[in-house]
Amino acid sequence: MITPNRQITAMTVRGSSMMPFLHDGETVLVRNVELPLTPGKCYGFGGDDGLIIHRFVKKHDNASAIFMADNSSNVETVLISKIMFELLKDERVLKLAFVTTINLISAVLIGSRFVMMIRRAVFKLLVLLT
Repeated sequence: MITPNRQITAMTVRGSSMMPFLHDGETVLVRNVELPLTPGKCYGFGGDDGLIIHRFVKKHDNASAIFMADNSSNVETVLISKIMFELLKDERVLKLAFVTTINLISAVLIGSRFVMMIRRAVFKLLVLLT
């Protein structure tokens, strides 16, 4: 798992397997996976070259699932226990920009003591929206 309690985490995409949906160098927001998996949604799991984000196609059996990259017809069977995170919906970059802006404004106007309170409130709101 990435973080406890389904906390939202930012990650940088490396590679082109999910183009045109995800681009190399793009920042996305992820959180711990929630079961059951949703067909068409993107999830992350460990692979030979590190973490991989691919789209969930369907369950293979009770212990594994079938995934596919957006720009390939090859499918991959992954143990469900190895799935580490889910990609948040399309508002990923907008949310990251919003949180960053709130943090900067609150640090300048209010002071650092309240930044953590505002950040927690914003993240709770984001979790409710996704």
